[in-house]
Formats: sequence, C-alpha cells, structure tokens
Amino acid sequence: MKNAFRILGFVLSLLGSSASGEVRSWKGGGESGLWSLAANWSNGIPQNRDSILLPRHPLGFTTSAINDLTNIVIARIICESQRYTLTVGKSS
Repeated sequence: MKNAFRILGFVLSLLGSSASGEVRSWKGGGESGLWSLAANWSNGIPQNRDSILLPRHPLGFTTSAINDLTNIVIARIICESQRYTLTVGKSS
C-alpha cells in the first residue's frame, strides 16, 4: 500500500510540474512565422514549461509556424487543425 501512495505522489508531482506554465495562443500575422516574434502570439512568446495552442484558421487555410526557440521545454502542443505546417529551425 505504501508503494501505491509513493507512485501516486510521483505521478501527481509530474503532472503538477508540467502544468505550471501558461497556454500561449498562436495568432500568426507577424512579419514571419517565427515563434520568437511577439506579433505572432496573442499573449506573449512561449517560455519554459508553457503549452502552445495552435487554433484552426477561421477560413480553413493552412498556417505555418517555425519554432526557432531554443533551450525551452514545451509542456504540450494543442493543435485544433490538421492544416498546420510546423517546422523547427530558422526561416531562410
């Protein structure tokens, strides 16, 4: 029984640590599709342990985003559409 409580406590601590960040919502529309550009976010550039929300385009268009942020941990990415092109690196 003690082991069950230890395991449950460990799982709950993992869940709590990953949920400590904010949910950053992508809006696009900046000069580029870079994640590091504040104009592309509704509520600020993602920080360590944040989650990312990629909402669907209101007209159903494909949206592009380039994750050029380094050395941060993203808790989760929530994608509401299948029409995203998500790449990692820098724009050319």
